[in-house]
Amino acid sequence: MTTTMDIRQPLQVMATAILTLVLWVLGIVWHIVKEIINGVYRMAIGFIVLLVSVVGFIGLILWLLTL
Repeated sequence: MTTTMDIRQPLQVMATAILTLVLWVLGIVWHIVKEIINGVYRMAIGFIVLLVSVVGFIGLILWLLTL
């Protein structure tokens, strides 16, 4: 019985350490993926704002030319 108990505790410690390491790595990977997705959204919104601004500026110039 003591041999089983002596083996079980180090196995639990190693399993906890491995699980902690895996969760830590997954957290880092998730953070990187989240930042990439946020960057893509930010670029898309910036591009849409740029297009709307250019269209508005061209519309303003055309309106001024028709006065």
